Amino acid sequence: MKPMKWKQSPATSVKQAIAVQEIIIMSKFRAEKMAGEIQREVTRLIRDEIKDPRINGSSISITRVDVSHDASHARVYISIMGSEEDAAQAMKILRRASGFLRSGIARQLKVKNAPELELRHDKSIEQGIKINAILAEVIEEESDLEKSPEGEAE
Repeated sequence: MKPMKWKQSPATSVKQAIAVQEIIIMSKFRAEKMAGEIQREVTRLIRDEIKDPRINGSSISITRVDVSHDASHARVYISIMGSEEDAAQAMKILRRASGFLRSGIARQLKVKNAPELELRHDKSIEQGIKINAILAEVIEEESDLEKSPEGEAE
């Protein structure tokens, strides 16, 4: 006896495709919402809960959080103002405290499984400050050149 083959109508396959797209859209929306919550909670935990004197909560900011579509992983981008040594030390301490941060996220968001945190040092703010300083120097040099008399040679 041959097994029966089920034939799908084109309407059924279109409905299934639409349902899959809706699930993907909802999972992206859920991941974005969770990313915002994680960003707020990690900021609060670093500022209020981590008691390490080497961590200055006012010099640390969470610039972005990316959450995987299944919410099992979260990439947390951290900007740290200060010297390179201070930033490296702060990142080392925060990576050691990632379990504490993860449990705090689970407790606050009331989720059974909080995402695994991957903490990354984000240097974009520092690079922006350096670029602004360079631009300010260039503008100052251009204004000095404009002020100098035309007939003088440098």
